[in-house]
Amino acid sequence: MLPIAQCLVILALGTSIRAQSERVEVEALRQKYAASCTPSSTSDACRQMRSKLEYALYTKLLLSMEDGETPSPSAIEVGLKAETPQLRALALQVSPQSPARMAAAVASIDSPYATVRQEAANVIRSHGDDKQRRMLERQVSGRRPEYPVADAPPDPARLKVKPYPGATYRYFASNDEQAYFSTADAPDKVVAFYTQGGKKAYSASELKLAMKSRAMAAMDQSKMIQLMQEAQAKGQDPTQAMMAWQKSLAGLGTDPTRNFEEREGVLSPRYIPADDMFSRVVVVFRDELVGATAIVVPVPSPASEAAMDVSGDEVMQMVARQQFMQQPIIDTPPAGD
Repeated sequence: MLPIAQCLVILALGTSIRAQSERVEVEALRQKYAASCTPSSTSDACRQMRSKLEYALYTKLLLSMEDGETPSPSAIEVGLKAETPQLRALALQVSPQSPARMAAAVASIDSPYATVRQEAANVIRSHGDDKQRRMLERQVSGRRPEYPVADAPPDPARLKVKPYPGATYRYFASNDEQAYFSTADAPDKVVAFYTQGGKKAYSASELKLAMKSRAMAAMDQSKMIQLMQEAQAKGQDPTQAMMAWQKSLAGLGTDPTRNFEEREGVLSPRYIPADDMFSRVVVVFRDELVGATAIVVPVPSPASEAAMDVSGDEVMQMVARQQFMQQPIIDTPPAGD
């Protein structure tokens, strides 16, 4: 059964949808598509025609449901394979339970569209087998837009790590604070890729000790003065150098291991820092729930990163405080001596 909100939308938009569908020459478009395209065609022209046909079917389904009709099996079959997110989500929602529906749900759990992923998860949660339901343990919370908006893999510049060749971005296990990739390659092969150039793979306890040691070194009061002097010697803005240094310390205040240690299905996680300030850490492990090698990059939320952006005045005030604290204490002799 459709949610009340969606039923209200159908009723409210019924007239306009009818008018729109009447303007689309569906039969002529269908014939043109059949004559020049196949379901696997990837040309822009074929994709545009397919999109128009799928959206026409979507509006037809909404109208038929508004009139109390049950969607036909052929329409449901097309909808379960549709690229148009509105049609795919609707077909997953209203289709009678069947092997085809379950196959479509499993395939749709990694859709770029959160609206489709949610309907797929509902089907798997209600009708999937134990293995399929356990995989949903990796589903992370994120935005749930009312309308279909495609998510995109994170910018490599934000991840600060090079992508593993052939790895697949898993939308259902990723959000603003975690990028999850998977590969069929063995964990050791992935670790070898990320430890090139002398980088080290740590266990959880080793990583925490290394981060603690690095944080203590970074807090050396003379470090800021040294950075400013080096920037000035290179003709650079010392304030900008200090701001970059301040932001680089963000990784030292987080615990990259907390979401992986002692978690179901996570086997032998290893942690590879992307740089010596631990601004990003690549986590590699065998994921029994997903059935693949996982490559996960925890990232600060946009809000956390914004909080680390300090102004030039704030940096200079911080430096002034450090300089004052480094001044030697001079005892003032009592008056009259």
